[in-house]
Amino acid sequence: MTFLVNLVVWFFVLPFCLLLTNYDSLIALASGNFSFFLIELLGTGLYLLPVSLMLSFLVVFLFLMRHKTIRIISVSITVLLFALSVAIILPVGYRLYNAYSPALARAREKTESVSNQAFSSGHIRAINNYYRAVWYHTSEDGERISPVIIADTRTRFASPHLSIYSEASYNAITKTARMPDGLELPGIGGRDPHIVSYLRQPAFIASFLGNMENLLESFRSALAESYLRYIFLAGSFFLAFGALWGFCYLTDWRMLNVLLLITAFLLLFFIYPYISGGPFFNLIAGVLPVPADAGIISSCCYILISVILFFCELFIWLKRKLRTKGENRV
Repeated sequence: MTFLVNLVVWFFVLPFCLLLTNYDSLIALASGNFSFFLIELLGTGLYLLPVSLMLSFLVVFLFLMRHKTIRIISVSITVLLFALSVAIILPVGYRLYNAYSPALARAREKTESVSNQAFSSGHIRAINNYYRAVWYHTSEDGERISPVIIADTRTRFASPHLSIYSEASYNAITKTARMPDGLELPGIGGRDPHIVSYLRQPAFIASFLGNMENLLESFRSALAESYLRYIFLAGSFFLAFGALWGFCYLTDWRMLNVLLLITAFLLLFFIYPYISGGPFFNLIAGVLPVPADAGIISSCCYILISVILFFCELFIWLKRKLRTKGENRV
């Protein structure tokens, strides 16, 4: 139940948070195009289904760390959910995403057309280093702005010359506004810099999202090539991810275990560019006796990580058992 509830929650929460940092989707939502935003929400949720599954399993790990359960049953159910996720849920999710892609593409075209409208009203805009302009209303069809006040700042020692227009036409293709007297204001549409500046992500978050997208794309391309290739790649990653379960019992401090678990989870994504390309990848590929592509090498690296984590956790578990036995504790 913990897994299923979290899967539903993360399926909608993750894309919602990401879409709020996407300019086109945010403008579509602010413009009242809720249907387009919901289409984007569902499509992004299907695309991010692997991450939603991983986060759901993370919550399951923490739940089992804090609650007493029948160990053999809880472990069996968790392993079964891992197998079902890799073998059935993810392939079905990717097929649904592929079937949903045409509707998603049409929605994105419409949201992009909305984002090509004139910049939001009520802000003073610098135009061509000569003019300062402000308008207070944009028509529903996006083809007119009104009223428009333009200050010509080319007069160095006098006050700027002000021109007031009751209305101006706007061309979404050229992103230019034309005044009734023929004066044009170019470059006043598209991505509003006043909004884009607030949507800029921190470097480490942008790096993580880029690595995550590369990994998810490798899952999709592997599934498109063959099911067995997908199982090998996705299975190896989820195997390494499942090995992180042992971090919940690594030390006697639960908060430290949580910190280590989340850190190790992020590192699984951050190392992907290094084991699928670059100098480290070239080094491994040069050592192998037969040619191997990025999918094979990265899968083998994740399997190696799983084995190393398993033996480290097994060593800590045995050491703890011997210590408690020597202290006559159960």
